[in-house]
Amino acid sequence: MKKITYLLTPLLLVFFSYQSYSQCTITVDGGGTGSITSGTSKGQSFTANCSGTLNTISVIGAAPSNGHTVTLYAGEGMGGTQLGQLTGQNITEETTSLSNFATVFDFSGLGISLTSGSKYTFNISGVMRLFLHNAPSSAYAGGILYFDGGAQSGFDLNFEVDIAVESCPAPTAQITSPVFGTETSSTLTLSSFTVPASGADGYAIYINDTNSFTSPSDGDEPTADTSWNGSGQQAVYFGTSASPSITVTDLDPGTPYFFQVYAYNDCSGTETYETTGLNANDTTALGVLTITGLTGNDKIYDDTAAASASGTASLSGVVSGANDVSLGGSPVFTFASANVGTGITINTTGYTLSGTDAGKYTLTQPTLSADITAKELTITGLTGDDKVYDDTTAASATGTASLVGVETGDDVGLGGSPVFAFVSANVGTGITINTTG
Repeated sequence: MKKITYLLTPLLLVFFSYQSYSQCTITVDGGGTGSITSGTSKGQSFTANCSGTLNTISVIGAAPSNGHTVTLYAGEGMGGTQLGQLTGQNITEETTSLSNFATVFDFSGLGISLTSGSKYTFNISGVMRLFLHNAPSSAYAGGILYFDGGAQSGFDLNFEVDIAVESCPAPTAQITSPVFGTETSSTLTLSSFTVPASGADGYAIYINDTNSFTSPSDGDEPTADTSWNGSGQQAVYFGTSASPSITVTDLDPGTPYFFQVYAYNDCSGTETYETTGLNANDTTALGVLTITGLTGNDKIYDDTAAASASGTASLSGVVSGANDVSLGGSPVFTFASANVGTGITINTTGYTLSGTDAGKYTLTQPTLSADITAKELTITGLTGDDKVYDDTTAASATGTASLVGVETGDDVGLGGSPVFAFVSANVGTGITINTTG
């Protein structure tokens, strides 16, 4: 039993007690600081502190009287719907203890349903004397005293209301067979699970980055947030579906997360939980890092695929929750083709990751591009011939022409019909001879 006691003044005690699955009680015990003698009816409103069936309403009589009618109304005052009525009721004088509710009005046979948090008013007709509390500063906050239908501020009857609560046990088993959806590097999805064999009205689902959970208390209705807050137990679902398809976002890559699912039964608006829960886990996909900041370098043809790059390599894609990762290694850059061309792909190998979070990522080696330009060859083995002035630029050469600069293994031959020409037809020494053809 859970019992909460509020001390309003030394003279007025208000008790709200809730006993799971049997009854809850509202008790206003003012110690009998006064009594009502005037008027032809006395009433009191109250606020139900649980949902259930009205059992009894009790008061403390200051003098005996008979033949009263007790009526219960919905809402504040006697203007609401009449919910039930008892006739021929007697009031007993209490002489032993002014906290003893000897006068009991039994409504249990009328099947009157009360709703937690709602207002109700009972009214007792006829001339009577009842004990009450009359300290305005400490009046019962849940209702008002009525004389002959008129509200009286600062006064309350000494009264007690018992509400029978329908038996509502927690589910006797846990959910089974959780099904997870496709993992990404930052999300996990719990798609569905199997309802407990004993049945359940709903579920509260929590996530944590450690396998540590505290079960919810009865009546808890956690606010779900599917954006991971970084640490600790976090509610991600509260509802009735066994196929919630909840996707939790903002998770760290390559990291295991734990889920705990508690089943509950809805007991007239109060959730009653099984406290074992189902524990399951899933791991986010590895994050993918890329390398930026590099540019492939053009080169002159050399019959190899060796390439180079310039710039400063840096990692892209590191998330804040898993940021102990560094780039290292000995990169090797290779053209996809050794032949002359433009925009040739350069493949990279050799970069590596290090750090405590390195295992949460995969690394995509950078792909660059650059040009391979043709290599210039030279001809050797020729000597220009002197000649006697003839007013032309025609020239000749002797020797055997051969190529210089051909890469080993390349098949390159020298041919054509060379034409030699002095740059000047005039007499002179060491005149340049140009060659074409």
